[in-house]
Amino acid sequence: SLIIIDMHMPLMNGCRAARLIRSMSRTAQCKIILFTGETEEYLRDNSECKSVNSIVFEKNINELRRVILSIKCECN
Repeated sequence: SLIIIDMHMPLMNGCRAARLIRSMSRTAQCKIILFTGETEEYLRDNSECKSVNSIVFEKNINELRRVILSIKCECN
């Protein structure tokens, strides 16, 4: 019920993968975190990134931990 995905992958970017994941009925309700080293401006201009629940930037591992814990709390 939680997917952590990177922005840069061999066949497609993480935002496009998130959009495809959302289109599948079994995974449509999964929480998706995009973990990236890209800039906020780049992601803000990428309309495909609207499929992710949270975007966490690579330099902020504590933020990733916080987001994961908050999603875990929502599920309980």
